Amino acid sequence: MYRIANIKPITLIAVVFAVVLSCSNPSSQATGDFRAQVQGFSPDSVSLIYLHQKRGCKTCRAISEAMQRAAVRFKATAVAFRDIDINSAKGKVLAQHFNVSYAGVVVYRQDNQKSYFTNITADAFLFATTRADSLDMIIERTVRSHLSKMAE
Repeated sequence: MYRIANIKPITLIAVVFAVVLSCSNPSSQATGDFRAQVQGFSPDSVSLIYLHQKRGCKTCRAISEAMQRAAVRFKATAVAFRDIDINSAKGKVLAQHFNVSYAGVVVYRQDNQKSYFTNITADAFLFATTRADSLDMIIERTVRSHLSKMAE
């Protein structure tokens, strides 16, 4: 039989530390951080959020341009384009909340203390350089969907 007395102190400390970390609740902290990061987002608007690395490839630049075009098209309504570096403090929190690892394209809105988002990253990377018109339609359809739900 193996006894605790036979365990080296450093091993015991490592095990206790691992248990404490695994049992803590990081999601509540992440939620609080997320709320702090979107504090400046207007609750009466839809945000086109583009999370990306500092240096973007051709596809990344095409996605950014498509989102900027959409923001211009919806300028009369409450739509804002937000270009966020995923490595910044704000970007890390948003990326974690939106489940984005390298780059992400998200349409976001908040209503009465609740937030809603649609992640269109896969479509954005699929169509950005080959069928920009399709990407424009996807962004427009998603934004209109969020705007219509705000009006309800």
